[in-house]
Amino acid sequence: GAVTNDIYHTNNGSQEQSPSSSPSYLIQPEALVTTFLIASSLGTALEPLILSRLGLRRTILLGAFCNMLGSLVKSGGLPPISFLSLPSLSHGLRGTYALYSGFFFVGFAQPLFQCTPSLLSASWFPEEERTLATSIALNANQLGVGCAFIVGALWVQNPSQVSNYFSLLSVLSV
Repeated sequence: GAVTNDIYHTNNGSQEQSPSSSPSYLIQPEALVTTFLIASSLGTALEPLILSRLGLRRTILLGAFCNMLGSLVKSGGLPPISFLSLPSLSHGLRGTYALYSGFFFVGFAQPLFQCTPSLLSASWFPEEERTLATSIALNANQLGVGCAFIVGALWVQNPSQVSNYFSLLSVLSV
């Protein structure tokens, strides 16, 4: 997986090495969150422009694609892209760059979903149903975030299981 060669900081401040190999770099959880939030801020700022250029359907599809790509890159599940002649990607991205790139793509994708429910309900539902449709869409997003926290906490009991969790997210995103 993408994160099996890393050292992780545990909750008690000590470091724990992933069991599969020696560390070649250090991953900072705070930097991953910062990468996600910067990408999310960028996506939020660009969402109106993207929406005006692509329309609602293609904006949501772009968000889904970025979310899927980010999940695949984080898990190291990116297939070979030999026709693009990109040797660094030809066997899948691994390690630190993959992790940060994956978090960036997923962070960028989030506003493309979170900023569109009111427009979606205005496009698909009659006026008397729009409030309910918008509230269901917004609450479904929060339910998904809550499920990710619960599943992540249950699935990942130690650092060596992080890559398996990212692989699960990749399967679910495809």
